Amino acid sequence: WVGQMAAGIAHEIRNPLMSIKLIVQTAAERKNGFKVRDFEVLEEEIRRLEWIVTGFLDFARPPRLEPQEVHLNKLVEGTIETVQV
Repeated sequence: WVGQMAAGIAHEIRNPLMSIKLIVQTAAERKNGFKVRDFEVLEEEIRRLEWIVTGFLDFARPPRLEPQEVHLNKLVEGTIETVQV
């Protein structure tokens, strides 16, 4: 449930961020009376928010499974030892 919630939040945040980023990049190229540093700061903050959104998405994704060879006898023996304790 938490993973699905994080994915939903990330989706809702990312869409407006992309629009804002494009507008800021375009305005910076035109230099509409703003200082270039203002736009640099805005872009840095947008990148920071994108990093946060990526963290939410990483949390929401199921872990990648990596199949491995297992020695069944050792697995059963370990399980029995754990249960006997």
